[in-house]
Amino acid sequence: MKIPWDQFRTARLLAVVLLVIGIQLQVVDTFVLNDSASILLVNQFGADASTPKGAVQRVMVDSGSRSAEWTPEPWFGRSLISLGVVLLSYGTLGRRWK
Repeated sequence: MKIPWDQFRTARLLAVVLLVIGIQLQVVDTFVLNDSASILLVNQFGADASTPKGAVQRVMVDSGSRSAEWTPEPWFGRSLISLGVVLLSYGTLGRRWK
């Protein structure tokens, strides 16, 4: 059975996706989530509602006064860019090493 997507084409495609995400993480300073995403984030990953911190989080998000913000670490974008470069070089030059 022949698979139409070989590993080098998959590596190039994944490399482009990682490069775009890594560059965007380097360019954008803070991501502000909309209300529905903020509620989902607090419900899934927030503190328990029985704790004071969790109660404050839920009240703030439910009232709509605060949206969740995410500031990525600088190393996270750089690591995605470096992984993208490595995969792109593997996908481009991999056939020659075979």
